[in-house]
Amino acid sequence: MKGKYGKILLSEEDYKFIKDNWPQMSNQELADSLGLKRTRLRNELYELGLKRMTQEYWTKEQVDFLKSNYKDLGDVEIAKFLEANWPKEKPWTKSHISKKRGYLKLNRTPEEVEKILKRNLKLGNSGFVKGYAEIGEKRIWKTNQGASFLVIKTEEGFVWYNRWLYESVHGKLKEGLIVVPKDGHKIICTIDDIEAIDRSELMRRSHEKMNSYPSDVKEINKLLNQLKKAINEKRT
Repeated sequence: MKGKYGKILLSEEDYKFIKDNWPQMSNQELADSLGLKRTRLRNELYELGLKRMTQEYWTKEQVDFLKSNYKDLGDVEIAKFLEANWPKEKPWTKSHISKKRGYLKLNRTPEEVEKILKRNLKLGNSGFVKGYAEIGEKRIWKTNQGASFLVIKTEEGFVWYNRWLYESVHGKLKEGLIVVPKDGHKIICTIDDIEAIDRSELMRRSHEKMNSYPSDVKEINKLLNQLKKAINEKRT
């Protein structure tokens, strides 16, 4: 929809799409999906409080991962996962994780430390420094919002299982495609449970899901989005 002087007007669904997908999509990809110029998209991200950082710094997704998993994983395990999935010019190390935990006051209790040590010892490791899983071991991790996802240990570290499974059968994923469960929710999938789709299809499904909600749920989501936007504006 276009407004005065031909400016594209974004709907609540468009804003939700941005919030749901900005961690894994680039500014250009988001702009292309919404029919915007990259400068406009960057301004919309700023208005929503979604600030990107350069690759050498912690992103929101990386911080969320740390917050969700530091009680269960050692610092080296976390560093290995970040290096496998968000490689930097200067590789991730145990000190990066320890320093960030200290800054965020993410301190482990003695019981949590003991649990991590015992798990690593059971795996034949010596603790935090060598707290690595065996190649092929699968684990369920979670995001800061509580959503669970499956990872598998490879020679390069932990990677998302669904993409690894798809590429094991069909070869390297084509640029612009992402792997998703067909039902949208299943955590532990077989090759028949997953598919590769492009960003436009992801956006279409997001909009379709939004439209399927009852009117009262839509109104609640709208109010929540407005509240989140107000909170972000206060923080900035």
